[in-house]
Amino acid sequence: MKATRTQFLILALCVLAGFGLHNNARAYDPQVSTSLKKSKDALLAQRTELLDACDKRKTQITQIEQEIDRLQGYIRDTDRTLKDIDVALTRNN
Repeated sequence: MKATRTQFLILALCVLAGFGLHNNARAYDPQVSTSLKKSKDALLAQRTELLDACDKRKTQITQIEQEIDRLQGYIRDTDRTLKDIDVALTRNN
């Protein structure tokens, strides 16, 4: 699907390059206008997909950061326990 979308977008860009962006769409051949509208729709759909992918990654990053915080808490607890054991061993000797 991505190859097809990419090919479609390349075609749309070629059409845009050939006719220029400064012209009004009404001056285009109806087929060109239809092609440009399809290109716009495809780009809008792609933008939505990219935004969704970004949101998903942000959620994953948040979850990973929470997991890191939890693990760092365990490390701090372990370090305190090790220190307590070292203190106890020093007093016992």
